[in-house]
Amino acid sequence: MNNILSNSKGSGITPGTLQVYANTAGPELRLITCSGTFDTRTGHYDSNTVVYAH
Repeated sequence: MNNILSNSKGSGITPGTLQVYANTAGPELRLITCSGTFDTRTGHYDSNTVVYAH
């Protein structure tokens, strides 16, 4: 089963939370990447996409 979580600022699902980095009972792959709009003023994207593969 594959799951994709896409979040925006303030969504509560940001890298650093247990939902993304917690240990799992078995093998699992997590891909974390930037997404959304790039802010040239700050040099950062405004969202993250987290893909889970179980």
